[in-house]
Amino acid sequence: MRFALLPRKYVLTILRKNILFSLLFLFKVGNIFAQNYFANADFEAINNCTEFHQDCASEAWFYLKPAVTPLINNYVVPKPFSGKDLLILPVENIYKKTSKKRTFVYTMLCCPLQIGKNYKVCFYINSAGKAFHGIDFYFSDKEYISENFNNDSLTPSIHISTEDISNELAGWNFVETIYKANGKEKFCYVGNLSKSVFDYSPIERMNKEGDIFYFIDDISFKPVITEKLCSQYQLNIESLFAQNLRHTEAALINASQDLIKDTIIVPSVFFETDKATLKPTFKIALNKIIQKITEKNISKIEIEGHTDNTGTAEHNKELSIARAMTIKSFFLEKLPFLQEQITALGRSSEVPIASNKTSEGKAKNRRVQIVLSYTTSKK
Repeated sequence: MRFALLPRKYVLTILRKNILFSLLFLFKVGNIFAQNYFANADFEAINNCTEFHQDCASEAWFYLKPAVTPLINNYVVPKPFSGKDLLILPVENIYKKTSKKRTFVYTMLCCPLQIGKNYKVCFYINSAGKAFHGIDFYFSDKEYISENFNNDSLTPSIHISTEDISNELAGWNFVETIYKANGKEKFCYVGNLSKSVFDYSPIERMNKEGDIFYFIDDISFKPVITEKLCSQYQLNIESLFAQNLRHTEAALINASQDLIKDTIIVPSVFFETDKATLKPTFKIALNKIIQKITEKNISKIEIEGHTDNTGTAEHNKELSIARAMTIKSFFLEKLPFLQEQITALGRSSEVPIASNKTSEGKAKNRRVQIVLSYTTSKK
């Protein structure tokens, strides 16, 4: 804007507003870390996934239903309100017309809340030019996995509507609200708990899968009246940062400290082309995996089949399931006592780990992923 073209009083008014907003921004951001019960509140710390050895999500924040980080077209991601990174929040899918299919983000509070006390939630939100229909926070003393997280039966602890947002700047809106604790809060789930479907058109989808996202930055959750930090504050933050798994249901923050998780990738070359039949030459490699398994106290083995996006969705689903079942059957032939611990499912092309636009990327996506959960090695 060229101030020289405006009367002096308007220039001063605009300058005062800009200075005031800047001061408010600095004050709010500066206080994000003061007794904040959300870890990695500015989302600048990025997790490097153990499974794939690459950056994949914000540290201390996890995706539930499905347990993956959603892929998104970069051109629809807004510039962060501050810093270099933000939180991607899935809120709806234009193809899955049911609330049970929604993905949620969650974290563990750095300290438990004190019953009857008030806590202030502040953050910036951007709907990337899409209509804003609201988001929900749900506090629980339980850490869920997808299969037992029934969002249809949950009542939001906090509902954020259009009436709660203000101070729009470059698409970002400031939100501030008060929450009264019931004393049972340990985990915070964020997403869309609405029983009705948000009305978005197909052209508004933000990735191939049809997801709609909002974006959050600089979030704060603090007591209205300052209280002494719990003794586990730093330990809880370290536990959140220590969990580097993102693409498996074994990625529990609150898992036993003795629980160890290893991820093994079986590439598609182990199988006959477009089939679920194992090539004999690669059975030796699988036998080595089985030998490692026999040396551990296994609590769970998750086997997931994955494909690239070539072919029909129906064929890819069938192939991914068949390959996962092949590996499961191979394991059970040698380890029949693990019948109850082994699960197998097919994810089709839903969870790519590389771009499907290149042959190299497609090769990486065609895989069977095995997650071993165990405690300690046998003596």
